Amino acid sequence: MARSQGTFVQRLIRWRFLFVVNLMIVIFLSLSLGREVVRNKTIASEIAVLEAQAGQLITENLAISELQSALQ
Repeated sequence: MARSQGTFVQRLIRWRFLFVVNLMIVIFLSLSLGREVVRNKTIASEIAVLEAQAGQLITENLAISELQSALQ
């Protein structure tokens, strides 16, 4: 009986070790995913700002072209 308990304890320790390793992997992947989501949102907001600036520059360019045509 003592021998079977020893193997059970050893198996239990191995399962706990695998659980801890898997938990660490899941935590690492969750943190990586969270960082990527935040990075994606930041990039999307920067794109929106740059698109707004591009629209404003197009409007200014048209105004300058009209002024140039009027001066000629």
